[in-house]
Amino acid sequence: MPDETPAPTETVPTPLTAPPKLEQSTEKTLTQSEVDRIVADRVQRERQKFADYTDLKNKAAKLDELAEAQKSDLEKAVEAARREGEVAALARSNARLVAAEARALAAGSQFRDAGDAVRFLDLTQVAVSDDGVVDTDAIEKQLKKLAGDKPYLLVEQKPALPTPAQAGIGVGNDGKRLSGVDRAKRYYETAIK
Repeated sequence: MPDETPAPTETVPTPLTAPPKLEQSTEKTLTQSEVDRIVADRVQRERQKFADYTDLKNKAAKLDELAEAQKSDLEKAVEAARREGEVAALARSNARLVAAEARALAAGSQFRDAGDAVRFLDLTQVAVSDDGVVDTDAIEKQLKKLAGDKPYLLVEQKPALPTPAQAGIGVGNDGKRLSGVDRAKRYYETAIK
């Protein structure tokens, strides 16, 4: 095997690099009047982009008017029917809401049958707000008038039953309560005489 010795490496001197030169700024410094002029030009260009906005808005409104005028009689009738249907559905739901509120108030006012009491009321005069709140004062006023006009619709108030002492059961002549033995004696005494 041949002798393999590494050859000495030569070092190549590198040239010294000079420090980078500071570049002179080539940007131009603007004065305030030049900046104002540039900004004014840009604003002018942006305004020109939207200059016809009001014209477009007016044309769109005219187009909508034209479309409305060109609607067929059938389309107009369909829209009218839809509006009428919404009004009718709202009226039916409000009537149910008022009737339910009236039944609840009648039941709380001691009517025998709340449904019967409601039949005597004029619920068409009761207002319902847009958010579904029923005018309960108007219903209560009608219920009070109905109770005065037709008292037989109200539950009869039965007098309370007397206590045994109030009824004289187990009480002597002096009003004191007698025991069972004393009552038996008194019974036999009166029965023998």
